[in-house]
Amino acid sequence: MTNIEENNVSSNNKQHLIRKSIPLKDIYVEIPNVISVPVCIPEEVFFKVRPDRKVDVSVMEHEGVWYLISKTIMNQFADVIPVNVLHARLYHCLTEEGTYFILPAYMKHIKPDTKSDFYEISLHGTLEESIQEGSWVSLEYSEILKEYQFAGSGTNPLEDNTKWPKSGTFEETIAGAFQGDLYIDSNDHPLYEQLWTL
Repeated sequence: MTNIEENNVSSNNKQHLIRKSIPLKDIYVEIPNVISVPVCIPEEVFFKVRPDRKVDVSVMEHEGVWYLISKTIMNQFADVIPVNVLHARLYHCLTEEGTYFILPAYMKHIKPDTKSDFYEISLHGTLEESIQEGSWVSLEYSEILKEYQFAGSGTNPLEDNTKWPKSGTFEETIAGAFQGDLYIDSNDHPLYEQLWTL
């Protein structure tokens, strides 16, 4: 008797109820299409920003990895802001090569000053202008300012800023970007204590 036959005798065949068949329609379950979406702030890569997909959230960066923090967790800190939590606006972006990604435009505990002389070249200003102008943009990191800023824009405006490759809903995209422990929604999360100190 082969190993397969031995295993069959020792497990499934112990049941007394024997069915002649099982309709496939009774067991077929569609595999969920969980997409994987990178979260990053790319440098020297031209990309465009979806004007209809952005949301303000709380995030934390730890060892080069971005974590999304639920509102329930943040409501526990009504009177204080955990030192390692950043307020950010998540933008849904697409590279020239056709790769979708989530860009966390973080704020240092203060809203960007849209009237500042430097707003247009700031991270937020660059992204918002990309939406308004319908243009491809790229970013660079300034070691002096310790922040990302405008590096260049595409010479050709987008022909149509309303047609985008299929990518699921924005909620599905966010879920694909922050799978598993990348979403901090419980006090039991391994990095919960890191909200306060690294």
